[in-house]
Amino acid sequence: MTDDNQDVQEVWQADAHRWGEGKAHGLNPDDPTKTLCKKDISTIAGKPSHGWVTCGACKASVKAEANRQVRMEEWEQRKAELEVQRAEAQALRDAESAAWWTRFHDYQRSDAWKAKAAVVVHRANGICEACGVQRATRIYRRSWAHVFHEPLFELVAVCAACFTDLQDSTPHAPRNSDQ
Repeated sequence: MTDDNQDVQEVWQADAHRWGEGKAHGLNPDDPTKTLCKKDISTIAGKPSHGWVTCGACKASVKAEANRQVRMEEWEQRKAELEVQRAEAQALRDAESAAWWTRFHDYQRSDAWKAKAAVVVHRANGICEACGVQRATRIYRRSWAHVFHEPLFELVAVCAACFTDLQDSTPHAPRNSDQ
């Protein structure tokens, strides 16, 4: 091992030249015709060998790849953590939505709602306020902003057909538990 904690590996040992001893280049495991510093081994006089990488660019490439691997592992771990958080948040939203709808359906069966609906139907003389022809059998909300505390002017007596038409053309109830 060297002080860079590199293991002995297959290298391309460049021949000595007038500037000094030739460097040992790491071989690219994906393309053995190239070094880790992207040089084509056919352009470097030398031979295959085993030893430590001495080329600074090859060492930097090894270090960069190690750093990339660490970052990828950190990213995968963070991605898994975010997926858990997303799933927990979705479970919370689903639970809040279920609780809201349970409260809403309980309200729809309450005496307070039945009394309010009766006033709205009476105000319309029992006739659908949308088509003016059919018997009013449903209550349509013009707004969901005041659910559980609706002012009467937000409620409309309608027949089943008009209720379906109106419901299909407007946004549905909010799904939060703030109301």
